[in-house]
Amino acid sequence: MELNITIFIQALIFLMLFIFSSQIIFKPLRTLFLERSQIINHEKQKILTLKSSIKEQKYHIKKTIFLIRNKVQRQHRSININNVLKEKEFQRRINFQQSEKYRNSIFKLKNEIFLVRKKVIVDKNNLTKHIMDKLSDG
Repeated sequence: MELNITIFIQALIFLMLFIFSSQIIFKPLRTLFLERSQIINHEKQKILTLKSSIKEQKYHIKKTIFLIRNKVQRQHRSININNVLKEKEFQRRINFQQSEKYRNSIFKLKNEIFLVRKKVIVDKNNLTKHIMDKLSDG
């Protein structure tokens, strides 16, 4: 089997064409892929930075919510304590007013009893005097 020089020439032409075409076709594609890879890496870095920022914001939001919740609970307790104190004061005033009304009512009743007894005694004395006058006249 004889090797013809044309095979070597064809192989040489193929290699030269492959190298030349790779420089023309594949090099721009490779640079395009590298640029895209760099853009993707840059965007990934942005995403990681945003995720980190979101985590920080989430932490601050949770912290703020916790602080606000505690503040609201303290205010609620304070308001409840104030309401209880006001209610106790109100009850004390009502009890005092009721006890004062009760004392006034008892005082009025005792005065009325005293006045009725006094009137009964006066009426008894008048009736006794009237009866004595009738007996002595008669």
